[in-house]
Amino acid sequence: PNAVKIEEEYKSYDYDHNSIHVQTAKNFFQFVSPILKNKSNQVIFDAACGTGLAANYLRPHAKFLIGIDLSPTMVQRGKKKDLYNVIKTGDITKPDKSFDNIDIIHCLGATYYLPNLNSFLSACSAVLKPGALLLFSDYPAPSSMEIGLTIGPNPRHCRSDKKTIM
Repeated sequence: PNAVKIEEEYKSYDYDHNSIHVQTAKNFFQFVSPILKNKSNQVIFDAACGTGLAANYLRPHAKFLIGIDLSPTMVQRGKKKDLYNVIKTGDITKPDKSFDNIDIIHCLGATYYLPNLNSFLSACSAVLKPGALLLFSDYPAPSSMEIGLTIGPNPRHCRSDKKTIM
């Protein structure tokens, strides 16, 4: 993803008060709550954490919560919530070797920036411990398309069931 374009898009965006983002986080955690129900004391990596909208949902399951986002502005906003043990600027497609043995990687609403998920999945594989969880969401393309591409400064790549994720 183009970090400069993403930073430009999000630096003045009121992410935490946008009803679509708030509801998306709530819906995602309703979906994964049965998976996380008996998980506590986990090392959790919140990939593309943004302002930490998901941190409230992740914190009860985490002994150590790590957030990473491409946008320095979003990271600064996330730091103010004081929910992460570590939150820093970084790229979810490049493994951060300062963290390994991760129990859960969570990525909500960001993989659509990636035209191909291979680099993200490889980065996750490099830091997840055996038996760990990768929880991420992607947005569907219309069923008539393999990949839908939005227009604008930061194109989003939406995938259909006709296109594998890799």
